[in-house]
Amino acid sequence: MLNIVLVLFLGFMIYWWGSQGIFSAMLQLALTVIAGVVALAFWEPITQMFISVVPDSAWAIGLLLPFGAALIVLRVVFDMLVPGNLDYHNLAHKTVGGFLGFVSGVLIAGMLIIGIQYSGMSSLLNYEGFTLDGQGKPVRKSSLVVPVDTIAGGFYSYLSGGAFSPIVANTTVADYHPMLAVESSFYHQAAFPASRRGLRPENVKLAENAGCFQYKGALPQKLDKQLTADASRQVVIVGTDVVLQATGRHGAADADASFRIRRTQVSLIYTEGDGAPAERAFPVGYIQSGEYRAFRLAEDWAYSAPSVANVVHHWVFKLSPKASPRFLCIKGTRLDLPAQPISDMAAGDKLISAAVAVASGNNGGSVIGPGEGVPTAASGEFITVSDRLPFTINRNVLNAQSVTTNKEAILSGAATVRRERGTPGPGLSVNTIHHADSARIVQVDLGSPKEKKSLLGRIFAMVTANTQAPVLSDARGQTYFAIGYGIVSRGSYTFSINPNQTIRALSQIDKLGSASGDDHVVLYYQLPAGVSLVKFQLGAAQTQTIDPPLKVE
Repeated sequence: MLNIVLVLFLGFMIYWWGSQGIFSAMLQLALTVIAGVVALAFWEPITQMFISVVPDSAWAIGLLLPFGAALIVLRVVFDMLVPGNLDYHNLAHKTVGGFLGFVSGVLIAGMLIIGIQYSGMSSLLNYEGFTLDGQGKPVRKSSLVVPVDTIAGGFYSYLSGGAFSPIVANTTVADYHPMLAVESSFYHQAAFPASRRGLRPENVKLAENAGCFQYKGALPQKLDKQLTADASRQVVIVGTDVVLQATGRHGAADADASFRIRRTQVSLIYTEGDGAPAERAFPVGYIQSGEYRAFRLAEDWAYSAPSVANVVHHWVFKLSPKASPRFLCIKGTRLDLPAQPISDMAAGDKLISAAVAVASGNNGGSVIGPGEGVPTAASGEFITVSDRLPFTINRNVLNAQSVTTNKEAILSGAATVRRERGTPGPGLSVNTIHHADSARIVQVDLGSPKEKKSLLGRIFAMVTANTQAPVLSDARGQTYFAIGYGIVSRGSYTFSINPNQTIRALSQIDKLGSASGDDHVVLYYQLPAGVSLVKFQLGAAQTQTIDPPLKVE
């Protein structure tokens, strides 16, 4: 489909500028070149103005807005300044003017295709652009009758290092965005159609004290078992810490509170010596929670557990021995790498062994409440794996209170509903909480305020407890935040569920202070299937171990 649109557009450009004449076509080509240079010069500053508001499409706005504005303004100004034309033979007008119009069309179409792919669209008329081959190198996946994206990207990158090189900076488009057409193509190829394409700069940083590792020749012992040292290659490992859940819904998580990132959305920009052009490499695998996982296909992706606060990945690259890593690009955001990466073997070994040490002790780091031991409960007493609501609710009642549903499940929203006699009509029954296919809903029953020995009873006895976040911890030490709560009474049910705005303090439970009598307060968590839960914790003073550990399945 894109090829048809491209042929029609280029055909129109040939016809139109062939009929307008050589001088007009030449002027149009010159203005197109200038507009592209202006757009790329202001690309990143304009993008930074929008990226905190619309991270998925900010790169498209930053590129296409100045390009379109510059081209239109320049065209209008020069039409006023130069109203006439030069006289050539009619055949020369049509042939030379048509050719110049074709070149202008190639540059305009190339910039449009590059820019639109940065918009976060899941598909551009089914055009995929590029993929990675078995060696991790970009190759064409979808062909174009004229490869306008690579022509435009290569042309403007060349200009940025030549006649239009920057005066006040040492870096060029080719330095920051090598393989521009490839970068734009991979930007929109997400793990799932609904996944986020972009990241806000404030949501990602290099991992603390372990941002970049570099090993030439020999590898750390545990990593060597996974990769096997190769004298002709060096291994560079870059750790990123991404904030999934943040206040104001400014986290990086997808709609179901998980974070997914495709292999092609992570890349390392490097050079092979002073004056050498920048190149781009893609990871061969990644380390997460102490486990190395290899990438084999371009479509492979890394992910996080749902509803966690942040996720740390260490991306593994294989480069030539002369390569010097400069930047890491992750979902469009560029991170500067340290000039002196870590080369210590023991530090690299810790990347693999860290999670094993955490998993060896369920209660490591627990803080015991004043004057009491850490309470222990059998795993079925206050915590259950269940997505069931306390009773069936009529969908019409939920819709009237702006609650979003999916068939028989609540997706998100807040409401107070009363228990009705009988059952709703066909297709109107809602009785579960929605969760991702790879996740499960876990419910933590805090009990009621009148039960002094219940979790909620002890919480009410602490004045400062409402400022603490209620979290669950698994055997690997990963913590999870609640995606919502419910207050269950005999005749009614008050709830608030939002996977993208997790509970960071009990003060977020609006009706908590009104819970009384036989009301029970329940917290809802969306957790990955297969984890073993070992602890519920509310701040430093209230900890409840889960013995035996509860397997989420």
